[in-house]
Amino acid sequence: MVVALGGFAAAFALAATAGAGTSSPAQSTEPPPTTTEPPPPEEPPVEPPPSTPAPISFGVTVGGVKVGGLMPYQASKAVAKAYARQLVLVVDESRRIELAPAALGASANVPKAIRRARFARPGAVVLLDVEVSQARVRKYVARLGKGVDRKPVDARIVLTGVKPRAVQAEDGRLLKRLPAGAGFQSGFQNRSACRIALKPDNVILRLWQKPWRIKNCTT
Repeated sequence: MVVALGGFAAAFALAATAGAGTSSPAQSTEPPPTTTEPPPPEEPPVEPPPSTPAPISFGVTVGGVKVGGLMPYQASKAVAKAYARQLVLVVDESRRIELAPAALGASANVPKAIRRARFARPGAVVLLDVEVSQARVRKYVARLGKGVDRKPVDARIVLTGVKPRAVQAEDGRLLKRLPAGAGFQSGFQNRSACRIALKPDNVILRLWQKPWRIKNCTT
């Protein structure tokens, strides 16, 4: 009986020792780590489409060129083309002289005129700013005057050998330099003109009181 109790006690002690060796570890009370996801990439701002320029108001002219109803780039081409056209100086019925803008060192500010035309009211007249070399104008007018000026000739009878011959009277003419230079510059500013007629008056020595008269290209 004593032996049986001793064996039972030994078995109980062995079981207690084994249970102590296999005890479960203590559980942690801290929350699990959280992972932060990166924010989504920002989309680039969407820019509004560029605004399309409106056509120029109807009836607007730039330097005498009709640009109403045209888009600005079309108006620029039309004015530049008209400005590049040569100006014709009509000396008389048999003599004409072509004058290019480069001969006077002239340059037109077409972009500035088109900017004005874009905001002009219908039917507005927009001036074309043209810069010229005054030195070239004076030089050109002086050279032109030498070829145009003419002294008057009286009617008379002359002998050719023994045969008389009548010489008809011929009026003289003189180009007025300052008005002529101003007329050339005005002709480049107003490109509705394609010819400048030099018109004399009726005095013995013809002074050209009105040395330029602008004629429209359609006439």
